[in-house]
Amino acid sequence: MIKTLNKLLKKRIITPATTNSETKNASGLDAFSFKSSIFGFNSNLSTFESLRFYGSVAPVNLAVNKVVDQSQTIPPVVINQNDKVRPHPVLKLLENPNAATTQNEFMRALGIYYLVTGNAYIMATGNINQAPLELFAINPSQVSVIASNFDLFPDTIDALFGNGSISFKRQSALNSMGDKRIRFVANGNKEIWHIRDFNPLGQTLIGMSPLQPIIPEIQQYINASIHNNSLLSRGATISGIFSLEDSETQLTQDQQDKLRDQIEKFYSGVNNAGTAFLSSKIKFDPITQSHRDMDFGELKESVMQMIVNVLKIPLPLVVSDNMAFNNVDNATLALYDNAVLPLAHRIFNELSLFLLPRYAGSEQLKISFVTNNLPALAPRRNAELNKLKDLNVLTIDEVRQLAGKEPLKSGGDQVYIPANLVPVGDDNFTEDQPAKPVAAIAKDIKIQDCNGNHLFTNGALAHGESIQGDAADS
Repeated sequence: MIKTLNKLLKKRIITPATTNSETKNASGLDAFSFKSSIFGFNSNLSTFESLRFYGSVAPVNLAVNKVVDQSQTIPPVVINQNDKVRPHPVLKLLENPNAATTQNEFMRALGIYYLVTGNAYIMATGNINQAPLELFAINPSQVSVIASNFDLFPDTIDALFGNGSISFKRQSALNSMGDKRIRFVANGNKEIWHIRDFNPLGQTLIGMSPLQPIIPEIQQYINASIHNNSLLSRGATISGIFSLEDSETQLTQDQQDKLRDQIEKFYSGVNNAGTAFLSSKIKFDPITQSHRDMDFGELKESVMQMIVNVLKIPLPLVVSDNMAFNNVDNATLALYDNAVLPLAHRIFNELSLFLLPRYAGSEQLKISFVTNNLPALAPRRNAELNKLKDLNVLTIDEVRQLAGKEPLKSGGDQVYIPANLVPVGDDNFTEDQPAKPVAAIAKDIKIQDCNGNHLFTNGALAHGESIQGDAADS
């Protein structure tokens, strides 16, 4: 009888998991096989799966937002070959890429798409031989890249936009400097630009997601959350065994179904926790477990650290145990050096390659940023300026220029040093012989006590000998 009840209970738990509606976990992600996703033919993490990880796995979302929240606020500037900032109409376009998107939203979308999937797409509207009218960040999961039959390079890029699809065909074009570029255009009034990361897994058409190497860790995090939620929903205990006291009694199928429905209605679930009312002929033997079965917090913590490390986020910025007043500033600088600034540099460089050739006379220009204007880098910048100022090799105006300040109207073109500094060997404090070296003056000095005894000889003063004899005692 016990075997029959166990079989019924097991059937109730397992059967729904085989249906399509039950194959999704608590995070909304489809269960996938490690064997097929890592070692099989489906080893490449798709852009759609990457974006679902970003939307469903807290450490991934936290780490990506840590970088993008900082990079999206970096103002772009246009500089020439001498790194001099100059005005340019492309900056006005970037301030308002399109009617529904601000600059921060546009930069944020590009940053998230690139960090999460290894790919980002920018679509420009307007005559392809003139300045763009609008810019749009296209979701990588809605883009298909089709290879050419001749050279295996991209030949067509199909993108879903609005209510339809746009097909961008490859064409080669020479800009005004004679540099050959491959462009993907549609109808002569739309162009798309693909930003992609390096992909060593055989996919030359799209970039590899930075999340690719940590798929097992992400899945562990998801499974740990499912495990804990499942235990909590049962009061941190797993189901027990219902059995009949009389082992010879056999239940009919109707009785078994009725018993199963009653157990489900009156004893299972969070709302029925603690309920214990059974017939005298039925007993319940709970299966207990130790508290170690709930010890998945440490696993999730280690997985989170792995995820943020891969995305180059310093631990003091995300783990409270590592936070301290003396390391948060250094961690912020590390975040900018290793993640924020490289992301901004990559996006601005791609914008330069895509947009500036469409503006006449912009061949020697590029879109970049100025680190002096970033508040997060102010502590390091101030420390460097203090070092330069203390070296006494720069004028005040030169120091002010490095700090991004205007020069003084007067007096700023001189190098100042502390007034108490004198050349080595000179005596500036002897009134009668201000230019005579100290050693030469010492030979002419005689020191006597009140009785006329010499405390030092001329040679002793010059060589720093100690006082000896009666003269020393006096």
